[in-house]
Amino acid sequence: MTHWQRIDGSLLAMDAAARREELVEYFTRHNIPAVLDFHPNAPYLVGLRVYANDDGRVATASAGTLVPGLEVEELAEDIAEHFSVDVLLGDITVEEDEEFAGETAADHEHGEACGCEDDANAGGMRVVTITSAAPEYFPTLARSLGEPILVAPAGEHNHVVLTEAGGAFPGISGYDDEPLPIVQLIADGEDRSVFAHTEDFVPATLTWGTQRVVVAGTPEPNAEQQEYVAGLASDDDDAQAIASASATADVAVVREALAARSVDGPRLLLEALGMGPEIAEFLEGTRPAADVPGVRTVEPAKPVELLKSSLGAAVDDVSELRLVEYAGEFERRQPVVARSISAAQAVAGAAVILRAVRGRAPWRAAGITTGVFLVVDGLGELALYEWLRRRRANGSSAED
Repeated sequence: MTHWQRIDGSLLAMDAAARREELVEYFTRHNIPAVLDFHPNAPYLVGLRVYANDDGRVATASAGTLVPGLEVEELAEDIAEHFSVDVLLGDITVEEDEEFAGETAADHEHGEACGCEDDANAGGMRVVTITSAAPEYFPTLARSLGEPILVAPAGEHNHVVLTEAGGAFPGISGYDDEPLPIVQLIADGEDRSVFAHTEDFVPATLTWGTQRVVVAGTPEPNAEQQEYVAGLASDDDDAQAIASASATADVAVVREALAARSVDGPRLLLEALGMGPEIAEFLEGTRPAADVPGVRTVEPAKPVELLKSSLGAAVDDVSELRLVEYAGEFERRQPVVARSISAAQAVAGAAVILRAVRGRAPWRAAGITTGVFLVVDGLGELALYEWLRRRRANGSSAED
């Protein structure tokens, strides 16, 4: 049995929404089940969903079922050429609309859709970013954005980054595991959108108030085809992805929030994710970020702090090595012997260097090299033993 997965995309052109009837006719003529989303405040953008199999071939309605058709890239190229639009479909990008160049509103919308950082925030957007990242993560985030950020606690495990109009907000892609899952709500004029990434890097995107057109791919779909089309038009996957950001979120309540009107949906979603009403008030512009309970300003990390953080991560990795475990066990059982051996090695190295400097030329280079190695190795072992001792001491203090 063929496994079909949903592929999301966008069509971008100055008159994209005006081509509604032509788009519906196109997918019907090619027997391709599709969902088209039209945004009233974004006539340059049309959302697109289709099915594709594991081989990257688009689902086509045929003989009462779905069969593999064009490759995703072939479909994207054909749509771009036929309608003179830029097409983003899954991992495929095809640029065709020559008029849709430069800094336009569509570029801005694309920046939101892909989760790119928008340093200028030219539209004056307010952004709420919910993340599971630890507090230590935010100075690094502030440095990447180039300005201080406002962070407030959100439940037991989450934090929320509040971005006021004109501020730089974090993107939602390109993250490692630390801050995931992440959910971001954006208020831009009358538009309300939500973007998310799960711990498994599953994306979800939804804009409230869109007008959805479902194309069955055939004039008279049977029960099986109707079931596939209903799944394509459903927001259940998005609801599950967004709900994963909160341990207490009810998927059914999240689904209801996504289906609500744009004036109610964001507030209902924030409630479903365990956010207090003050977060919704900030998103709607009725409460300044400074008045949100628990909010604090996080300054960008300084270069030395980033270096310390990197070294700390490297030390944690090194501490997991079997050789370090053996060294720690030896030092714990024989602390005096361990340090004496390392100290003697360093002293011997220094002596070798001294003899080499005073000795004959043929042996001088080899002697200095050997001596330096002994000194560095001995001092390195002493430093390792001291770090292991402090690590044990800190662990004991924490347990007490």
